[in-house]
Amino acid sequence: MDTFLPKGGTVLNIPQQLILPDTVHEGIVINSAEMRLYYYPKGTNTVIVLPIGIGQLGKDTPINWTTKVERKKAGPTWTPTAKMHAEYRAAGEPLPAVVPAGPDNPMGLYALYIGRLYAIHGTNANFGIGLV
Repeated sequence: MDTFLPKGGTVLNIPQQLILPDTVHEGIVINSAEMRLYYYPKGTNTVIVLPIGIGQLGKDTPINWTTKVERKKAGPTWTPTAKMHAEYRAAGEPLPAVVPAGPDNPMGLYALYIGRLYAIHGTNANFGIGLV
């Protein structure tokens, strides 16, 4: 079976139970190895589980890291670094100085900024999100 494009009539088994991460069940918990984000809404006995993608090769996501959401942004812009500009230019694909909010933005529709270097955000290329 093609796991990305199953044929019509294919029977799929969708797991309905989870083993929650062995940590405090509050706020946002990211399990990088599992490619999942666990969100525990305040004042509820609920967990929302979402598939995630993890950054870029060579830019490891911190482990055992406690931080907080510093700001939220609808319609974020994306500013490529000087290194990204050089890499894309070398491949014959120059990047704009800033990618505005919209369907071509790699940041997606919303971003939660956690410090200066990291953000939890959407994407314009969701194929493969949650897959190892």
